[in-house]
Amino acid sequence: MMTRLGLPKSRCYMLQVVVDAMFIVSTAYIVQSQDGRVVMLCYRGTQPVNVVNWLTDLDADPAQVEYDLGDDHDERSRVHAGFYRNTRATRFAVIDVLQRALEGWSIAEGSEERIHPIEALYITGHSLGGAMAILMTVMLHAQRRYRDIASVYRATYTFGQPMIGTPEFARACEKLRLGSGDGLLQERIFRYVYGADVVPQLPPRESGRFQHFGVEYRCPRRRGGLPNQAWSRAHRHTSQTTGIGLLLGGVTMLTRQIALFRNLPWQQEIADHGPHNYITALTPKGIRSEFG
Repeated sequence: MMTRLGLPKSRCYMLQVVVDAMFIVSTAYIVQSQDGRVVMLCYRGTQPVNVVNWLTDLDADPAQVEYDLGDDHDERSRVHAGFYRNTRATRFAVIDVLQRALEGWSIAEGSEERIHPIEALYITGHSLGGAMAILMTVMLHAQRRYRDIASVYRATYTFGQPMIGTPEFARACEKLRLGSGDGLLQERIFRYVYGADVVPQLPPRESGRFQHFGVEYRCPRRRGGLPNQAWSRAHRHTSQTTGIGLLLGGVTMLTRQIALFRNLPWQQEIADHGPHNYITALTPKGIRSEFG
């Protein structure tokens, strides 16, 4: 797959931690280009048939972060507990692999091959994976011990990502500077929202106040469910839906299968959340995607 996407002979290192009792299913893939100059950190999203993953998503009780965001330690600056716990579960192992790549080593298991050190680090994820990607991005830039890795960071791209923190947390993150010192971190965080995807509208208001940050791009879904590539930058971040909106979003998975209701203008749709929608809507014409 990576060869199709422009990284032939790349290396991939997978990390996973599963602790059912703590609602942890944390999976990260680290892809290193053949020459070592480009590294991508990819977090896996919610697995539809994994109950623990769903419990992670539902565990929205806000938790205090362990690092200083320069926000005068505002007690209201908190994050989604389930997302934060899953990110931390694999964090140190991820850092170890990134550090190895930064020092010019192959990340292939058991390899002692010397290659070029990282020049560009990209972080990405869909759904739960997007939330973890953002949290890891913030950790790299908020903690000085990771400044060497943060210095080669280029951007974070998320797809169908839920909100990860309170408005106070979002405002604090908006002030963080890039590890390279060239601009603000929020200018390198790109969130993509397809159609009426309900997940970027979560957690619901009943769970407390949450808010997005970064640069948001939206793409409407065409009538009839055909893919659309009309992406545009949003003037305002996607806001929270209600618990009722979340329930309606689930119902639309069924209405999408009925021709009579297929084109109704729902504001929340779980069907729009599928990663295949994002792949189809973002792949340029004439370029091969994961679908071949």
